[in-house]
Amino acid sequence: MHGQRATRIRRRCGNFLCDTCEGAGAGLCEDCAELKDPGAQVHRGRKRKVIAWLILLFMFGPLLFLILTSSLNALLR
Repeated sequence: MHGQRATRIRRRCGNFLCDTCEGAGAGLCEDCAELKDPGAQVHRGRKRKVIAWLILLFMFGPLLFLILTSSLNALLR
């Protein structure tokens, strides 16, 4: 990731660490260090919800749009 040789391996997740990795002295990769930050977990949870809603919108949005337009068309006739 940083263009340097890995000097350690994180036991928990198996990621490779180099000397410039943030938290390398504590043996934490960037993902594990982010998980320890409570604010990051809230941000990650919100991001997952937004992505899930976008996926649902793209999957069912056109179908709901067609149902809505055909219903409105039937009501207006």
